[in-house]
Amino acid sequence: RSDTIGTSTRFRLSPVTQLTFGVDETWYEANDLFQTQRDTRNVRVGLQTDVTQTLVLNASLGYTDIETDQLGFISGSSGGTGSIGVVQTFQNGTASVDFDSSRNQNGSRQTLTFGRQYVLPNGNLSASLGLTEGAGTGIDWIANVTYSRQLKSSNFNVSLRRAATTNNQSAEVIDTRLSLGYSHDIDTLSRINVTFDYGRTEDGGTGTTPTVDRTK
Repeated sequence: RSDTIGTSTRFRLSPVTQLTFGVDETWYEANDLFQTQRDTRNVRVGLQTDVTQTLVLNASLGYTDIETDQLGFISGSSGGTGSIGVVQTFQNGTASVDFDSSRNQNGSRQTLTFGRQYVLPNGNLSASLGLTEGAGTGIDWIANVTYSRQLKSSNFNVSLRRAATTNNQSAEVIDTRLSLGYSHDIDTLSRINVTFDYGRTEDGGTGTTPTVDRTK
Protein backbone atom coordinates (compact mmCIF):
# COMPACT_ATOMS: atom_id res chain seq x y z
CA ARG A 1 0.00 0.00 0.00
CA SER A 2 1.27 3.44 -0.91
CA ASP A 3 -0.20 6.79 0.18
CA THR A 4 1.03 10.20 -0.97
CA ILE A 5 0.23 13.75 0.09
CA GLY A 6 1.73 16.86 -1.48
CA THR A 7 1.27 20.43 -2.54
CA SER A 8 2.83 22.85 -5.01
CA THR A 9 2.71 26.61 -5.55
CA ARG A 10 3.47 28.61 -8.66
CA PHE A 11 4.77 32.18 -8.75
CA ARG A 12 4.98 34.23 -11.95
CA LEU A 13 8.08 36.40 -11.68
CA SER A 14 7.68 38.01 -15.12
CA PRO A 15 5.69 37.45 -18.33
CA VAL A 16 8.28 34.85 -19.42
CA THR A 17 9.48 33.38 -16.10
CA GLN A 18 7.74 31.39 -13.40
CA LEU A 19 8.90 29.74 -10.17
CA THR A 20 7.38 26.65 -8.56
CA PHE A 21 7.77 25.25 -5.06
CA GLY A 22 6.57 21.79 -4.07
CA VAL A 23 6.70 19.31 -1.19
CA ASP A 24 5.32 15.79 -0.93
CA GLU A 25 5.57 12.73 1.28
CA THR A 26 4.88 9.06 0.48
CA TRP A 27 4.27 6.23 2.95
CA TYR A 28 4.77 2.68 1.66
CA GLU A 29 3.86 -0.50 3.56
CA ALA A 30 4.25 -4.10 2.41
CA ASN A 31 3.00 -7.31 4.01
CA ASP A 32 6.20 -9.07 2.97
CA LEU A 33 8.77 -11.17 4.81
CA PHE A 34 10.53 -8.06 6.15
CA GLN A 35 7.34 -6.07 6.92
CA THR A 36 8.79 -3.18 4.91
CA GLN A 37 7.78 0.37 5.76
CA ARG A 38 9.22 3.26 3.78
CA ASP A 39 8.82 7.03 4.25
CA THR A 40 9.90 9.27 1.34
CA ARG A 41 9.99 13.07 1.65
CA ASN A 42 10.68 15.44 -1.26
CA VAL A 43 11.11 19.20 -1.50
CA ARG A 44 11.90 20.99 -4.75
CA VAL A 45 12.11 24.41 -6.39
CA GLY A 46 11.66 24.76 -10.14
CA LEU A 47 12.25 27.52 -12.68
CA GLN A 48 10.80 27.85 -16.17
CA THR A 49 11.74 30.70 -18.48
CA ASP A 50 11.30 31.52 -22.15
CA VAL A 51 14.83 32.18 -23.40
CA THR A 52 13.40 33.14 -26.81
CA GLN A 53 9.97 32.84 -28.37
CA THR A 54 10.78 29.27 -29.39
CA LEU A 55 13.26 28.11 -26.72
CA VAL A 56 12.18 27.21 -23.16
CA LEU A 57 14.52 26.42 -20.26
CA ASN A 58 13.39 24.25 -17.33
CA ALA A 59 15.47 23.69 -14.20
CA SER A 60 14.88 22.41 -10.69
CA LEU A 61 16.71 21.77 -7.43
CA GLY A 62 15.47 19.61 -4.59
CA TYR A 63 16.20 17.32 -1.68
CA THR A 64 14.96 13.79 -1.02
CA ASP A 65 15.04 11.93 2.29
CA ILE A 66 14.09 8.23 2.42
CA GLU A 67 13.86 6.07 5.55
CA THR A 68 13.19 2.32 5.35
CA ASP A 69 12.21 0.08 8.28
CA GLN A 70 12.54 -3.69 7.83
CA LEU A 71 11.90 -5.77 10.97
CA GLY A 72 13.10 -2.86 13.07
CA PHE A 73 16.32 -2.32 11.12
CA ILE A 74 16.44 1.26 9.83
CA SER A 75 18.26 2.29 6.67
CA GLY A 76 18.25 5.62 4.88
CA SER A 77 19.06 7.39 1.65
CA SER A 78 19.11 11.15 1.32
CA GLY A 79 20.64 13.81 -0.88
CA GLY A 80 20.13 16.49 -3.45
CA THR A 81 18.17 16.13 -6.66
CA GLY A 82 17.91 18.31 -9.73
CA SER A 83 17.16 18.59 -13.40
CA ILE A 84 17.81 20.88 -16.35
CA GLY A 85 16.40 20.79 -19.85
CA VAL A 86 15.59 22.83 -22.91
CA VAL A 87 12.76 22.56 -25.45
CA GLN A 88 13.10 24.08 -28.92
CA THR A 89 9.92 24.57 -30.95
CA PHE A 90 9.93 24.19 -34.73
CA GLN A 91 7.18 24.51 -37.32
CA ASN A 92 6.75 20.73 -37.41
CA GLY A 93 7.26 19.89 -33.73
CA THR A 94 9.78 20.18 -30.93
CA ALA A 95 13.25 18.96 -29.91
CA SER A 96 14.43 18.58 -26.34
CA VAL A 97 17.45 17.71 -24.19
CA ASP A 98 17.03 16.81 -20.50
CA PHE A 99 19.32 15.80 -17.66
CA ASP A 100 17.78 14.53 -14.42
CA SER A 101 19.30 13.45 -11.12
CA SER A 102 16.83 11.68 -8.85
CA ARG A 103 17.05 9.54 -5.70
CA ASN A 104 15.36 6.38 -4.40
CA GLN A 105 15.99 3.92 -1.58
CA ASN A 106 19.03 2.48 -3.40
CA GLY A 107 20.71 5.83 -4.03
CA SER A 108 20.88 8.32 -6.87
CA ARG A 109 20.05 7.86 -10.55
CA GLN A 110 21.26 10.09 -13.41
CA THR A 111 19.45 10.19 -16.74
CA LEU A 112 20.24 12.03 -19.97
CA THR A 113 17.54 12.09 -22.66
CA PHE A 114 17.27 13.48 -26.19
CA GLY A 115 13.78 13.85 -27.67
CA ARG A 116 12.10 14.82 -30.92
CA GLN A 117 8.40 15.25 -31.66
CA TYR A 118 6.89 15.65 -35.14
CA VAL A 119 3.42 16.87 -36.11
CA LEU A 120 2.48 14.97 -39.28
CA PRO A 121 -0.39 15.68 -41.72
CA ASN A 122 -2.41 12.72 -40.39
CA GLY A 123 -0.74 11.86 -37.13
CA ASN A 124 2.07 12.35 -34.66
CA LEU A 125 5.50 10.84 -34.10
CA SER A 126 7.54 11.29 -30.94
CA ALA A 127 10.81 9.64 -29.99
CA SER A 128 13.30 9.90 -27.17
CA LEU A 129 16.59 8.12 -26.56
CA GLY A 130 18.77 8.34 -23.51
CA LEU A 131 21.22 6.86 -21.04
CA THR A 132 20.63 6.19 -17.36
CA GLU A 133 22.80 4.98 -14.46
CA GLY A 134 21.43 3.90 -11.11
CA ALA A 135 23.13 3.21 -7.81
CA GLY A 136 25.36 0.15 -8.10
CA THR A 137 24.41 -0.47 -11.74
CA GLY A 138 26.06 0.19 -15.06
CA ILE A 139 24.83 2.51 -17.77
CA ASP A 140 21.65 1.36 -19.54
CA TRP A 141 19.97 2.78 -22.60
CA ILE A 142 16.33 3.86 -22.49
CA ALA A 143 13.91 4.82 -25.25
CA ASN A 144 10.33 5.83 -25.89
CA VAL A 145 8.83 5.88 -29.40
CA THR A 146 5.16 6.58 -30.16
CA TYR A 147 3.45 6.85 -33.53
CA SER A 148 -0.22 7.48 -34.23
CA ARG A 149 -2.04 7.87 -37.54
CA GLN A 150 -5.59 9.07 -38.08
CA LEU A 151 -7.41 7.83 -41.19
CA LYS A 152 -10.86 8.67 -42.48
CA SER A 153 -12.71 6.04 -40.46
CA SER A 154 -9.97 4.39 -38.43
CA ASN A 155 -6.80 5.09 -36.47
CA PHE A 156 -3.62 3.18 -35.71
CA ASN A 157 -1.04 3.60 -32.97
CA VAL A 158 2.17 1.86 -31.94
CA SER A 159 4.48 2.53 -29.01
CA LEU A 160 7.75 1.07 -27.77
CA ARG A 161 9.16 1.94 -24.37
CA ARG A 162 12.29 0.81 -22.52
CA ALA A 163 12.75 2.19 -19.01
CA ALA A 164 15.07 1.56 -16.07
CA THR A 165 13.45 1.79 -12.64
CA THR A 166 13.78 0.69 -9.02
CA ASN A 167 10.81 -1.33 -7.76
CA ASN A 168 9.38 -1.43 -4.24
CA GLN A 169 11.54 -4.47 -3.41
CA SER A 170 14.65 -2.30 -4.08
CA ALA A 171 15.54 -4.27 -7.22
CA GLU A 172 16.83 -2.49 -10.31
CA VAL A 173 14.56 -3.41 -13.23
CA ILE A 174 14.62 -2.93 -17.00
CA ASP A 175 11.04 -2.73 -18.26
CA THR A 176 10.28 -3.03 -22.01
CA ARG A 177 6.78 -2.56 -23.42
CA LEU A 178 5.46 -2.84 -26.99
CA SER A 179 1.87 -1.85 -27.72
CA LEU A 180 -0.14 -1.94 -30.97
CA GLY A 181 -3.65 -0.64 -31.41
CA TYR A 182 -6.14 -0.36 -34.24
CA SER A 183 -9.73 0.87 -34.26
CA HIS A 184 -12.24 1.16 -37.08
CA ASP A 185 -15.63 2.85 -37.20
CA ILE A 186 -18.25 0.38 -38.48
CA ASP A 187 -21.02 2.97 -38.47
CA THR A 188 -22.07 5.97 -36.42
CA LEU A 189 -22.89 3.77 -33.41
CA SER A 190 -20.34 0.96 -33.57
CA ARG A 191 -16.57 0.59 -33.53
CA ILE A 192 -14.16 -2.33 -33.46
CA ASN A 193 -10.93 -2.17 -31.45
CA VAL A 194 -7.94 -4.52 -31.64
CA THR A 195 -4.94 -4.27 -29.30
CA PHE A 196 -1.74 -6.22 -28.73
CA ASP A 197 0.63 -5.72 -25.81
CA TYR A 198 3.97 -7.32 -25.05
CA GLY A 199 6.11 -6.69 -22.00
CA ARG A 200 9.42 -7.92 -20.64
CA THR A 201 10.84 -7.33 -17.16
CA GLU A 202 14.51 -8.17 -16.62
CA ASP A 203 17.29 -7.53 -14.16
CA GLY A 204 18.84 -4.07 -14.26
CA GLY A 205 22.10 -4.81 -12.46
CA THR A 206 21.28 -6.05 -8.96
CA GLY A 207 21.04 -9.72 -10.00
CA THR A 208 17.78 -10.33 -8.12
CA THR A 209 15.11 -9.97 -10.82
CA PRO A 210 14.17 -12.90 -13.10
CA THR A 211 13.27 -12.27 -16.73
CA VAL A 212 9.50 -12.35 -17.24
CA ASP A 213 7.64 -12.03 -20.56
CA ARG A 214 3.96 -11.14 -20.77
CA THR A 215 1.64 -10.94 -23.79
CA LYS A 216 -2.02 -10.01 -24.04
